[in-house]
Amino acid sequence: MDRSNASDLNGVGSELVLNEIRTAGMRTGTVQSSRFTIMAFPAPALEGFIVVVQHKPEIARRLEAALAHAGATVFVARQVWEAVQLHKKFDAQLVVFDSHDADGELNEPIVIDARLMANVGAIRYSGEIADLPDMMSFGTWIDIARPVADVVELAIEWRRLLKA
Repeated sequence: MDRSNASDLNGVGSELVLNEIRTAGMRTGTVQSSRFTIMAFPAPALEGFIVVVQHKPEIARRLEAALAHAGATVFVARQVWEAVQLHKKFDAQLVVFDSHDADGELNEPIVIDARLMANVGAIRYSGEIADLPDMMSFGTWIDIARPVADVVELAIEWRRLLKA
């Protein structure tokens, strides 16, 4: 328990009591004074986690909304090289991508950059496609028929694995 003087809290010099409860990576706390109690809520599961999404615009919007709702900072790219640049610029911990970019180019450079060069998470959210290069198997695959909530759950798992 952390105790400190919080004279600015109510002008009388009340004692501030902060109880921290750490469970499953979440942090909650309660601030108490002689006049009021403030409750703090658990931080979102992906708060502070940076994700680059490269997908078709309508799917990218859904992914962006779901990941941001879970607390992630999300950057969206249309082309494969744009996604690689965003990943490097913002030091993203996870890249979510389709098998091909908006121009039809195979997204293999994203997987190579994310998994082999930088050791960050990579989720391929696409339909099952035959004859993809072996490199594409380095990213975790989720069938696009699955809801975006599955991508968010896997992003949380990547965060846990990467200890980010």
